[in-house]
Amino acid sequence: MTRTGRATARSRAWLRPVVLLLALVALAAALGQPIWVARLEAPQYPKGLTLTVYGDRLEGDVREVNGLNHYIGMRTIDPAIIPEMKLWPLAPALAAVFALAGVALGGVPGLLARIALWLVPLVVLLDIQRWLMVFGRDLDKEAALRLKPFVPLAVGPTAVWNFRIWALPGPALLLMLAVALAVTLVARAGRRPGGTGSLRSLVSRGAHAAALALSLVLAACSAPVAASDAHLGHAVDPAPLPARAAAPVSAPAPPAARPAAPVSAAGPAPAGHSAAHFDLAAAIAAAPAGAELHVPSGTYDGPLTIDRPLTLIADGSVLLDGGGRGTVLTVRAPSVVVRGFVIHGSGGQVEDAAGIKVLADDVTLERNRLHHVYAGVIARGARDLRVVDNVVEGPGFAATQAGLSESHLDMSGAVGDGITLWNVTSALVRGNTVTGMRDGVYLSYAEDVLVDSNRLTDGRYAVHAMFGREITAFGNEIAGNASGLVFMNTEAVELARNRLTGQRSGATGYAVLLKDVRGARLVENVVTRNLIGLRADGVDRTAAPAELIRNDFSYNGIGLQLLPSSKLVVTRNSFIDNVVQVDLPGSVAATGTQWMKTGLGNYWSGYTGFDLNGDGAGDLPHREGVVAVRLLETAPELLLFRGSLAMSVLAQAERWWNLSHAATAVDPLPLVLRLAPRPDALPADGGIAWLLLAVALVGGAAGTTAVVRRAAGATAGITAVRRVAGA
Repeated sequence: MTRTGRATARSRAWLRPVVLLLALVALAAALGQPIWVARLEAPQYPKGLTLTVYGDRLEGDVREVNGLNHYIGMRTIDPAIIPEMKLWPLAPALAAVFALAGVALGGVPGLLARIALWLVPLVVLLDIQRWLMVFGRDLDKEAALRLKPFVPLAVGPTAVWNFRIWALPGPALLLMLAVALAVTLVARAGRRPGGTGSLRSLVSRGAHAAALALSLVLAACSAPVAASDAHLGHAVDPAPLPARAAAPVSAPAPPAARPAAPVSAAGPAPAGHSAAHFDLAAAIAAAPAGAELHVPSGTYDGPLTIDRPLTLIADGSVLLDGGGRGTVLTVRAPSVVVRGFVIHGSGGQVEDAAGIKVLADDVTLERNRLHHVYAGVIARGARDLRVVDNVVEGPGFAATQAGLSESHLDMSGAVGDGITLWNVTSALVRGNTVTGMRDGVYLSYAEDVLVDSNRLTDGRYAVHAMFGREITAFGNEIAGNASGLVFMNTEAVELARNRLTGQRSGATGYAVLLKDVRGARLVENVVTRNLIGLRADGVDRTAAPAELIRNDFSYNGIGLQLLPSSKLVVTRNSFIDNVVQVDLPGSVAATGTQWMKTGLGNYWSGYTGFDLNGDGAGDLPHREGVVAVRLLETAPELLLFRGSLAMSVLAQAERWWNLSHAATAVDPLPLVLRLAPRPDALPADGGIAWLLLAVALVGGAAGTTAVVRRAAGATAGITAVRRVAGA
């Protein structure tokens, strides 16, 4: 060793013990630091939700997160069911042992120790990813909101439902990775005693190791996500989503405890059993509690009553014909499933008759077709009800398509509601098609009801709710009714991702009507081509949250109508070419409405301002006046002149000088660009994208290392030439 090399070695003799001491201190500190951190962002949680995982506990919004998980059927996140959490202290301890060995030992043993040191935090992170996969794929099929299995990322963003989840390793794992990097650098630096090459090697190998570690984390933790397609949207600022597919959603499976063997009045029904020899009423009376009764194809006379826990399944085309007398099928016992029947011919209005009437708890009605009945489904005083994938058609849809006689039916043109829930608690109404009935779904004194992914058309009201609470309408297709979503004297209303088109009755024509509603949130609904997009009367944000977020109001007669008793938060919505964008009848008290939140207003198709600083918000406020509205109210024929020069001049003059001296809608930060559509889900090859990113990082690190090495070699050559020349 040269004199210079020995001096350099002595000057660096302190490096190893100091780094080792700092590494041990960092690992000790890691014991009390969070292992993993997740943040959930969604419109209904403006401040977001956090979940912080320590070695022995969970902190943050744990109760709220578990409540949301219960809603989608995910098991409760509890440290007690994750045995690895009890082993967490071993991870920093093992890392400390490997750090000591990696610094003290040379050759292959030292190299293996350093590799093991890197693997400790990576294994912990992979175990977190494994548990996320378990939680995301093991979903309850009978949950209120049914999602396909999904896999959240342990590192990076994931979109689930209307939530954007950001996940990162906690300080504990970051400290362990930092220790691994420091030990690796010290070991590599001490391998060659001095010289300029060792310094450059220290830097280059450090960059290479850091990039490689990051690549491994990204690739390993994101690859499983490629198989998941359950994400339902981004919690950023997308334009209203397109209509959800009208295809029925699969229904919950019946409880597994019920036996699968079909039974009849005389015992098990053989294959191909004929309806002519099958007495359905007798079979129901003879079936033991909990049995599964398969009904052969044919026509059976009603009315019928189910008075014990039973699963009733139609094998083939099975018609229950009530003959115009009362309710066709009545369920009086709990734990009943009725699946696959055609139900026809109830009594009329005087009898309060229905195709199916439910008077018990824990009942599932799925994949049935009800037509030429006064009312489709009526449930009274029930709990845990599931009405899934049924079709209800009003009397106007003739049953002649099925070759049925209508001569015995006399309902005098009366028609009831498609699905009625009266005093019902905890109900799922999903994937149904209701056409030509009075109200598609009628809720009275109902609580905790999810109306999801239904198609409701050609009736009076699509969803009519009165005197209820905790009612959610999600992803419904609503078209051609007198009015769409009508909520009166109801508490805690959530309307999300519904598409409402063509509610244009001369008397009402509301796409959404909120009357004396306490607590309302409308998110990402598409409201187009209705007489009135939204009418709010008695909805006050000062009493309970009342928000309109990211909805699309387009091509309606009136986009938004706010009565003086309503004060809402209106932000990030799009108002596109409505005849009247905003109507404020009565007007003065409507100034309590807030037209922006968190620095974001709404997009207005008539906005004429500009955005000089490029922040996406107009530099001038947008004002929707009332003069033109009042003229149109008093003289509807002036609609012919909408868009004319005279009306444009009048509207602009009101924006400048407030000619009416009345309250107007003033958006202080209007958006200059309409919120662009974004996909409902992450791309199916998201894992591949992450993997490509990881490969790019590895390649970049390798390239950087090569460049640094060449530069080091060139510098060493120049130094050698200089030495020779000096000699």
